[in-house]
Parts: sequence; C-alpha cells; structure tokens
Amino acid sequence: ILTGVLLASVVPMRAAVRSALAARRAQAWLAVAFAFAVQAAYLGVQIKLLSDDLHKHKPADDAYGSIYFTLVGLHHAHVAIGLALDLWLLGKLATGLTNYRLLALRVITMYWAFVALIAIPVVLTQVYPSL
Repeated sequence: ILTGVLLASVVPMRAAVRSALAARRAQAWLAVAFAFAVQAAYLGVQIKLLSDDLHKHKPADDAYGSIYFTLVGLHHAHVAIGLALDLWLLGKLATGLTNYRLLALRVITMYWAFVALIAIPVVLTQVYPSL
C-alpha cells in the first residue's frame, strides 16, 4: 500500500508541472506541497517499519538481512533527498516562476518518478521471504 502511495505522489508533481507550464504558480506550489506531505508521511511510516524490523533481526545476522537493510536504507536516503529537493523547490516557487524553476520542477518530478519506481523492487525484496 505504501508503495502505491509513493507512486501516486508523482501525480501531484506532474500536476505541478502542468500548472507551471500554464503560468499558474500558486497551483504548482500547492501541488508540490501536497506531494511533499504525502512523501514525508511515506518516509515517516517506512522509518517506523524499519525500526521495527531492526528489533526483529540485525543486518549482520545473514546475507539477506545485510542486503535488506542496505537496500531499504538507500531507498529511504533517496526519499529524504527528494524531500529536501521539494522544500528547495517550494521556496523557489514561492518567489516566482522562471524558466529555470520550471526546469527544476520537471527534473525533480522525474527524480520522484524514479524513486517511486525503485520502490517496487525494494518492496519485492521485503516480501520475498514470505513468498
């Protein structure tokens, strides 16, 4: 479900690009802010789940644990970087819309699409032992 939520957060980012292309800066800002809230909630829940997993088994227990915690940790780091990019973008969009900021919005939207798609193999790695 969480992976679906992260994938769905790309929709408001795309809406922000469309709004910016139509010179509707306030709508673009709101769409990015909504996406940020969803993405931050995703990361918060995922960190809680990772903390619970750390109490069940350790990365040094076996090869799977090592791979699992490395993969999930890197994914969480990418989400955190995306959140920082969102915050930077929100600050820039608050002061106006330029071609440079539109380009930044497009690139950050592509970044989120990549991060969301990478979440799929991460989840498959998480559920693999139970299959």
